[in-house]
Amino acid sequence: GGANSEWTLSFENDAGRRGNEGIELVFDADGNLIDTRDEKANFNSDRPVLSGSYTRTARNGNILNLNGQVGGNIFRRNEISDRSGSIDPVDRLRLFESSEDEFSFELGADYSFSAGPGTLKLIGYHRYEDSPTVSLVTTTFADGRPLQGSRFTRDADEAETIARAEYTFAGLGGDLQFALEGVKNSLEIESTLEQRDASGAFQPVAFEGASARVDEDRAEASLTYSRALAQNLQVQLSAGAEYSEISQTGAQGQTRDFWRPKGFAAFDWKAKKLGYSHAVDV
Repeated sequence: GGANSEWTLSFENDAGRRGNEGIELVFDADGNLIDTRDEKANFNSDRPVLSGSYTRTARNGNILNLNGQVGGNIFRRNEISDRSGSIDPVDRLRLFESSEDEFSFELGADYSFSAGPGTLKLIGYHRYEDSPTVSLVTTTFADGRPLQGSRFTRDADEAETIARAEYTFAGLGGDLQFALEGVKNSLEIESTLEQRDASGAFQPVAFEGASARVDEDRAEASLTYSRALAQNLQVQLSAGAEYSEISQTGAQGQTRDFWRPKGFAAFDWKAKKLGYSHAVDV
């Protein structure tokens, strides 16, 4: 047959609009009412995602798959609390606001083609996410005293990159697959905290762990064997090893590495008379 191509494109937005309103009562340990709070809160979110894929099967049987998506998470939360009581004899208005403006994308590709007695599949994947957030608390007083409150900001960057190769060929009465995989992950966080002073002005507050970065480099190799033991019974055996190095920068930063064996045995039995298949992992 000839070459065949397919593609898809989609857009969706998982949006949310929520809120609540009412009176909150605060009591002390003896059951005395010490604060009355008339509160109203709103929670608004949008998660737009644009995604697409492309597949091409060439005349010689080679297969190319491409896929990707770009999206965001836009979140807004606010709570207005009108307070009065003995916690503070002066009426207060407390405003809490938080927001996130996340941006993310991911790209993936794989290509399968004949190589020697078997098939080689090359796979690549990359994902990135940036998540800046802000939380702000502001309290105003009926007697005009300076504002109280704080502001916390954080920017988190996450990334993951994967490269993998799979070579599959016939052998030992079934199929053998040798796989190599390399992965690089990272997480970097920058944070700041500001507190209002006696005059109501923001002042920076130093705290441990405000900035940090974690990186992981991981490599894995495995050999998987699968074959039919009977017309309705399949077996799959796998053995391999993984090496990982995790490094941290910032407060008390350190680097550690790990070795671990990996493997599994799986049996798939098809009960034809009952019309279902049953898989057992060991």
